[in-house]
Amino acid sequence: MRSACRDVAAIVDHCRDRSGGLRSYLSRGEAAVSLSARRWPCTCGHRSRPPRETKSHMLDLVTSAEVKSERRLRYRSTGFVILTIVVTLYQLPSVPHRPLGFVAAALIGAGISAAITVRWKWPVQSFVALLVLSTGAALFDTFVVGIWGWILAAFVAACWIQADRWQWIFVAFSVIVPSIVIQATGAGAAAAIGVATAMVAASAIGFALRDRALLAITVAERELLAQQAAELETRSMLAEERTRIARDLHDALSQSLAIISAQADGAGRVLDSDPGAAAQALAVISRTSREAQAQVRTTVFELRDSPPLTAQTLGPAIEDLIAKVGYSGLAVSTTIDGPFSSISGRTAECVYLISREALTNVLKYASPSAGARFALAATNESVTVTVTNAVAPGVEDAGIGNGITGMRERTEALGGALTITRTPEKFTLIATIPTEAE
Repeated sequence: MRSACRDVAAIVDHCRDRSGGLRSYLSRGEAAVSLSARRWPCTCGHRSRPPRETKSHMLDLVTSAEVKSERRLRYRSTGFVILTIVVTLYQLPSVPHRPLGFVAAALIGAGISAAITVRWKWPVQSFVALLVLSTGAALFDTFVVGIWGWILAAFVAACWIQADRWQWIFVAFSVIVPSIVIQATGAGAAAAIGVATAMVAASAIGFALRDRALLAITVAERELLAQQAAELETRSMLAEERTRIARDLHDALSQSLAIISAQADGAGRVLDSDPGAAAQALAVISRTSREAQAQVRTTVFELRDSPPLTAQTLGPAIEDLIAKVGYSGLAVSTTIDGPFSSISGRTAECVYLISREALTNVLKYASPSAGARFALAATNESVTVTVTNAVAPGVEDAGIGNGITGMRERTEALGGALTITRTPEKFTLIATIPTEAE
């Protein structure tokens, strides 16, 4: 009973104090959520009692400052408490023993319950009030200890019962049993009705406080879950953004670097035999490296604020890509067919990025003597990019790497499909994207 009273007092105080009470405590994290499960054990079908560690968990609700304040108050008020006890005991013989009416007895019982409820917040004042009220009730020959103890027990138990069916069973027993006892003592029907009414009221108050505390716990749990969901969503968005930036950087720079690598290899092979061709290759390297440097400087700006590609600008952008590949000396046969007016902006951007990455792979893995083929075909339903090239001898990892992964992710994100066919002699990439990918 003492532990239950202490727990109910903590619930009432912290539900009343919204700024630093139950809601703020529960919002600290998962530990608070687990506290709710320990604090409100299920009572369906079996008798339940508070867990043994309830005291330590309730003490966690009190801040260190409050504990120190209570200790100082207790030490300073020791003399006051002793003086109150002495004066009360000294006055006992002179107090007349008169029976109390029901209203006065009810007020005394309510005062005792209130003093017990607030004893954690005001321990000294609560102790003095309990001492005075209990002594006065005993001197006036009322059965406050028995009956009002039942009412207090009903209030405390109501705060712990959760199942609805057990609520009504508890209320029935809390009304019937005290009424039978009072009738057996000969106190009369009026006293039995009064006690039954008080038991029902105490149970209702206990249920209301319990529901309020459970509501605060539920709200806190929902807020915690919502916060965790928001954090997970934020992390997911950040991860997607990092992946997108990495993919865009790869797509933007890999083609230029592939051109530089191919031109450097060619210049090294013809440096002695054909100085003019070597000088031309070095010029291509110089121009391409400057373009790559400009791309690096403007990458962040382009990722956020670059003008979107449209059906009208897609064709010139593809032609520019083909021209850049031609700088390396690799011949690319190009075929562009179909209406582009129905292509959405996202589809146009995806087609451009996939074409750029596919042509970059051609520069890396294609046989320079065989060349490559690039085809762009559009219908009212989809756009298809097809890139075919002969694989250079000794190349073992054609089509493997972040570029292929990025192209596949872009295509599947718009509901399309990417197909790769590789043989020892030929590499073929086919990407199909819906025209209306908004």
